[in-house]
Amino acid sequence: AKKGTHPIRFQVRYTNGDKPEEGARTEEIVGYIQVTNQKSAARLQVTEVFLNPNEVKAGEELGLRVTLQNAGGFKAQQIKMALEGLNSDGFTLVDGLVNQYIKDLDSDKSASVFYRLRSSEKMKNGNHELTFKISYQEEDGELQTEEHKIFIPVIEKEKEESLLSIENIVYPEGSVHAGQDFSFGFDLVNLGKADAKNIKISVAQTGGENIILPKSSSIRVVPKLKGEETQSFNFIMTSSKEAITQNYPIGITVEYESDEEDENGQLISKTVNQYVGVYIVNPKKDAEEDASKTVPKIIIDEYSLDPGIVQAGRNFNLKTTFLNTSSKKAIQNIKISLVVVESSEKTGTVFTPVQSSNTFYIDRIAPKQKATKDITLYTIPDAQAKTYTITVKFEYEDDQGEPLTAEDLIGIPVVQPSRLDIGEVQIQGEPTEGEPIGLYVEFYNTGKVTLNNLMVRLESDEFDVQDPNLFIGNFQEGSTEYFDRAMIIPRQAGPATGKLVFTYEDPTGEQLTAEKEIAIDAMEMFIPPMDDMTMPDDMEEPSKIKKIFTNKYLWMGLILAGCITAGWIVRKRRKVQEGLDLDE
Repeated sequence: AKKGTHPIRFQVRYTNGDKPEEGARTEEIVGYIQVTNQKSAARLQVTEVFLNPNEVKAGEELGLRVTLQNAGGFKAQQIKMALEGLNSDGFTLVDGLVNQYIKDLDSDKSASVFYRLRSSEKMKNGNHELTFKISYQEEDGELQTEEHKIFIPVIEKEKEESLLSIENIVYPEGSVHAGQDFSFGFDLVNLGKADAKNIKISVAQTGGENIILPKSSSIRVVPKLKGEETQSFNFIMTSSKEAITQNYPIGITVEYESDEEDENGQLISKTVNQYVGVYIVNPKKDAEEDASKTVPKIIIDEYSLDPGIVQAGRNFNLKTTFLNTSSKKAIQNIKISLVVVESSEKTGTVFTPVQSSNTFYIDRIAPKQKATKDITLYTIPDAQAKTYTITVKFEYEDDQGEPLTAEDLIGIPVVQPSRLDIGEVQIQGEPTEGEPIGLYVEFYNTGKVTLNNLMVRLESDEFDVQDPNLFIGNFQEGSTEYFDRAMIIPRQAGPATGKLVFTYEDPTGEQLTAEKEIAIDAMEMFIPPMDDMTMPDDMEEPSKIKKIFTNKYLWMGLILAGCITAGWIVRKRRKVQEGLDLDE
């Protein structure tokens, strides 16, 4: 019995004893019985899909076995299995029926169905889907349906396509005279395994006028070229007498159809191109072309600057040599103008002619001859340090009076002069014989360019110097630095001189030197007077005092004390200077 509540109908027939004359009566009574069952309904599931082979190559057959199991508690009856998803571009049925039947399948029992399929040659790599629709009846006659999907791996079939190649081209290696016939040929090779069909081969000159013309048929048609097959072709061409001497390209075009199909099922068309060059010579035509087309040109052959690097704010001389490049024609009535495009915001054009114009005139320059002109130019003081371009414009005529124009360029490197100003040297204290004393001096870059590799050095042949060198490096324009590290030690009392030497490089790389003289007047070393009243009668006492003042350790101590004092003075001055800078 099916699980659930089932009705039971009872018919009761009776007669009323008190009123027998009423006759027999009939009534219907409905009772309900609750049925319970521990068993579940029938349920079919696919437990195994077996493929032979495991991976199917496109275009091959395969065996398919599908196993069903009744996982329910009741029998499944009248089982129908329908295989869906078959088509000509995927899997088709080779053996067996699309719909297969199993009469009954008890609980926990299994049954299998078999199919023989073929995969399409067009199938791509990947898993391809098929669907099983299963319908069956339970024991109570109720119809149930289920759907299961399976996936079959397919390996794409290796393509066999046609591939044409133009090889072994033979063509004239030397020159061919205009009007002369020549031939060239090549092999057409099918490198693929499939046939190439409807092959069309055409040859023709590419680009320009039709100078290269066919003498034989320029188009060949081949119905088919089998895989790995070769066919040779030869063509005869000629050149026009109007050809000029040059190389002319000839294009070879091969169009064909392969066995491959596009998305619409049409055969795919392919094209192969190759080119050969034939060198045609025609001396007569060349001479005519040269006579009619030769245009004489004027160029700047060379130019020089004096000085070689121009400084802003100064004059320089520009010497320019002009060359007529034509070997056949002279040029005449030559006007040459110098034009500077760049200018200064303050004073206008960067270069100004001095007592002359920026225009030259040359009457005539013969073929392959030269003419030289000089001009003095002034460079404005605020010109930036860089290379300026002067455009040289030519207006002239050829020997037939035909007006012509041309332009050329000249590069003028300009630098700003470097300028280093050195302040007054301040001696830190009173120079004393044997005692170190400091100095302080400020210096300024008042120019418009950076001073490179700046080194400051204190030198003297008349006094000793401690820490004489200071390396600044690149000293930017508008910057201020100071020198206070060196210590002067007078060798003896009296005047002594030295000098501060500043060495640096300007932007052109030239090394420059600036010097500042230093003069001091050292006092004698102070020696305390000796009191004669305290001198003992013993004559050995003066010799002891003399030994004390000639003791080198005593003097080393005095020098060290002097260094400490000078360092304290310099440090105090630096603090004062820093305070002044902050106030500014």
